[in-house]
Amino acid sequence: MPTNHKHQPAILKFIAGEAADQANRSLELLRAIEVTLQANQMLAERFEQTNARMLDAIEQLCGKSGRSQGEMLDESGEIQTSFEQTLDAISMIIDQQRAARESAVRDRELNHEDGVVESFDRFISALIEAHDLINELKWAIMEHDADRSPSSGKGPFRSAKELLASFQ
Repeated sequence: MPTNHKHQPAILKFIAGEAADQANRSLELLRAIEVTLQANQMLAERFEQTNARMLDAIEQLCGKSGRSQGEMLDESGEIQTSFEQTLDAISMIIDQQRAARESAVRDRELNHEDGVVESFDRFISALIEAHDLINELKWAIMEHDADRSPSSGKGPFRSAKELLASFQ
């Protein structure tokens, strides 16, 4: 069966062009994977370090005993307001990162070995821990300040028992 040699160079050019396009797309994908992994790792490490410092601060704050030690930390309420804004921002970031993670899960061009989903998992985990620790620190400061409040121990109820008894 005779072959048409005139069309072979055109077919070879087409195949070579498609292979080059595939290689370029693969290089772009590999670059995107690398950038995503680096960014998620850097952010996760930063939050993990901050989380460790917040945990230390909580332990130090909660470890102080006695009402007379120290002054109020947030008499004006500025810290509480800042914490509330930060908690809202972190919640939004968590939602965005969960959506990005789901996109990575659905992306057929990514492989499990790429580690993209796992990098999102680590970053999201660090964000969730930061959210929880900020909330815990917020409450620790509020308790600290309540113990040091000038009106602490004054008023109609001297204990939780007295307050509960008033409901009966």
